Amino acid sequence: MNNPIVNKTYSFVRNLYREYLPVGYWEFQLDLGMEMKNHLITLGLIRNLADDELEVLALSAMLHNTGCIEGQYEEKQVSLTIAETFLRENDYPVERIA
Repeated sequence: MNNPIVNKTYSFVRNLYREYLPVGYWEFQLDLGMEMKNHLITLGLIRNLADDELEVLALSAMLHNTGCIEGQYEEKQVSLTIAETFLRENDYPVERIA
């Protein structure tokens, strides 16, 4: 999937991981998110999801584990906060953020 918000999210997550995580670990986390994104997009295409639904899957996969920058515990809420803040700052539709 190649669209502006997906590309911007990839860059954001890559830079976030590079800034906060050690070498080797940030690449692992980025690869994990991209692998999840690819699997979800494949499943979404099989299910004939609309482009906006595929976009949400891609964004969710890339942002799902960003909370790991603060440690391995309680990262879910941190990930949600990072994702919501990033998407709002990039004028992503509020109804899709929910």
